[in-house]
Amino acid sequence: MNAKNHKIVSGFILIGLSSIAGMMLRLYQISGQILVGDEWQGVKIALNHSFAYIISHFHEYDNCILLSLFYRLLLNMSGLNEVGVHLLQIIAGISMLVIFPFLIQKVVNRWTAVIFSMLLATSPLLVYYSRYGRPYIIVVFLTFIAILSFYAWFKKGNNLYAAAYIGFGVLATYLNLFAIASIIAPITCFICLACLQRIKPDWVISGRLPDIKQIFLIAAILTATLFLLLLPALGSMSEITQKIGDSNLNVGSVKGFLNLLNGTKNSILTIIFSLLFIHGIWRLYQIDVVFGSLVTTIPIFYAIIMLVVQPFGISEPLVLARYVISYLPFYLLTIAVSLAELGQWIENLMHKSGMYTYKMAHPFIFLFFLACICIVSPIPRIYGNVNNFTNHFDFQGDYHLGSINLTPELVLRMPGFYTSLKDEANDVVIIETPYSNYELAQCYHLYQRYHQKKVMIGYSKPSIVGWPDNINIANNKFIPTNLIRLSGSGLIAGKRYAYVIVHKDLIGELLYIRNGYSAYEKLLSHLKQYESYYEKRFGQPLKNRANRIKEICEAKFGKPFFEDHYIAVFKTS
Repeated sequence: MNAKNHKIVSGFILIGLSSIAGMMLRLYQISGQILVGDEWQGVKIALNHSFAYIISHFHEYDNCILLSLFYRLLLNMSGLNEVGVHLLQIIAGISMLVIFPFLIQKVVNRWTAVIFSMLLATSPLLVYYSRYGRPYIIVVFLTFIAILSFYAWFKKGNNLYAAAYIGFGVLATYLNLFAIASIIAPITCFICLACLQRIKPDWVISGRLPDIKQIFLIAAILTATLFLLLLPALGSMSEITQKIGDSNLNVGSVKGFLNLLNGTKNSILTIIFSLLFIHGIWRLYQIDVVFGSLVTTIPIFYAIIMLVVQPFGISEPLVLARYVISYLPFYLLTIAVSLAELGQWIENLMHKSGMYTYKMAHPFIFLFFLACICIVSPIPRIYGNVNNFTNHFDFQGDYHLGSINLTPELVLRMPGFYTSLKDEANDVVIIETPYSNYELAQCYHLYQRYHQKKVMIGYSKPSIVGWPDNINIANNKFIPTNLIRLSGSGLIAGKRYAYVIVHKDLIGELLYIRNGYSAYEKLLSHLKQYESYYEKRFGQPLKNRANRIKEICEAKFGKPFFEDHYIAVFKTS
């Protein structure tokens, strides 16, 4: 095998290995994940409305029309469970691992594409959104292809690429309105470049610049198509506009956002990544000024939109990340460009110093670098143990992961039953109940980090205590594998589960367990400030359900096996 073919084959192998590693991260324990928070929003709409209603309405609480339509389709066919809720996201998340590195080889060299594939595979934020029942990772997939299609149209002039840009761009915006920043950035960028070249004709740009009339025609078609698809918004303007001007960016939110983007809590690494990003942008300008301009224009548009619109929740780093998530692959690409150049410099230095360098030294340097990154990555702490709550805010909202630290004081505050449960066989399965889609209202994920047993959720009424209102799940085609109906014949003694743990006062338990816990100061202060609201909205309804479930369990299993102020535990066999 000659040197050229060797490089091609080794590049394919490394991209393949990265894709396999990324796929494993995205699929690990996925069937056991319990739906949390906003994942219920699309499910709720699909369960309770027809196709016609879904396609014609936006909703105040983050309903994505296309996802809800897909869930409704599954309900009408084989049924909807947790895997179905995450299916499209998993497909998009895995597909990008294979497709993106090969698409980008049209712009950058092979080793940059290899490093890019490694960064895509191990990015905690991309792993998270590939497993999360919301449309964000699908938006990332569609947006990246749309922008690369526009760039290909610039290079080759084939109108099929322009059509692909419009199609993928419209779908991305339909899934998440804020994707419009990424989609209109190429048009604006090319208009500016075209005007600049008219002003300065001797300015050399690789390839051709399309006529401004062509760009305006594409913009007009894009706008018209978006208008037709977004017609439901005209009847839902109050739901959309009430999320505008509701929040402000601050230094803390930007810092937290950068930590999420870089996948590390380490401030030094965040600074290094930021410098690599700036250097990568500069190198992309040198490689191709048009592509460099594209990659620069997108974050500028996002910054303008965030500052002007101030959408709901952007003071929270994870919410800000959701709004601008479609730029993450381009951000990682700039870092890959810088790392590839750094690797080449190291390799050349090794040659000059007379050190022995194997043909594969370049990629192995970066495998070592990524191994070092993984040491400070949150991925091992989030996915390295039994965890049925990987999408919980405590795991994904802040990569310091301070809210899941099992301090001695916190362990002492836990109900004593969990200490004995920790020593039982690993195949023991427990049921925690009741449950709310307000994920911060319960500590089940925290207890699981301690006892390391599989957790399922129990319910009595065919609804979940939710926010802003309860979620009706009374549909015989909704067949979640991790939710067990405790009334009727849903719970059979001795089958699958060892214990049912009834939490008699979830909000009170939360306040007690988390008291004095620095990572939860803000939440506890908020709960205490609005105590009457949360007691009415969650506290009392959850207590009522706990009382009913306790009665059901006593009828089935007798007196509690263990009981204290906050929990009652029933042994099922």
